[in-house]
Amino acid sequence: MTPRRLLSRSRERAAAIAVAAIALGAAVAAYPRAAAAQACCVGTGLVTPARLRTFEDHAVGVQMRARSVMGAFSGTGSFAMSAAGRREVGFEEDLFGALRLGSRFQIALSAPFVQTARAEPGVSGFGGGLGDVAASFRYDAIYAGTRGSWPGVAILAGVSFPTGQPVDEADDPLATSSTGTGSYEGNAGLGIEEIFGRGFVSLSGWVSKRSARSTM
Repeated sequence: MTPRRLLSRSRERAAAIAVAAIALGAAVAAYPRAAAAQACCVGTGLVTPARLRTFEDHAVGVQMRARSVMGAFSGTGSFAMSAAGRREVGFEEDLFGALRLGSRFQIALSAPFVQTARAEPGVSGFGGGLGDVAASFRYDAIYAGTRGSWPGVAILAGVSFPTGQPVDEADDPLATSSTGTGSYEGNAGLGIEEIFGRGFVSLSGWVSKRSARSTM
């Protein structure tokens, strides 16, 4: 099988995944029923793709994003625009769900679908697929507004799995079929929350550690 035919099949597969993910999101959004959405706090953090409020038992959602790379920062911190003829555009659709286990503990799962289009002088490519699936955990030690002047405090943790294809295993010249890091990554942190009248402020901080991996 020729490299051109392999690249064509990779593009067709990535396009089919993107269309299916977008169609699923549109179908969920268009389904006629009473509104039961959160007013806030969905997709607000790295380790908490969905945050359930005290009276919520579960949530399912989808978020979509797009990016365009216009340049890069050097090791000294200076920014350089992309050279003429070089282009990169990325898309991502995340399907996620959250479930409450008891009054203070909740878990969430996020599955990203990634597509990338790149172009260099004389060559271009498009590919994608399933990215790195992530699971997150949240324990609310103190709820905001329940301990006088004390803010709400939540313990956060998460782990991502190398379900995506790393860049060194991409099957096209521009590595557009790469969708993941190829490593496990763990996260741990704290979430601080406070209520001011009708306002709600949330601040999260965390540390991350990625597992080592070797490439051939």
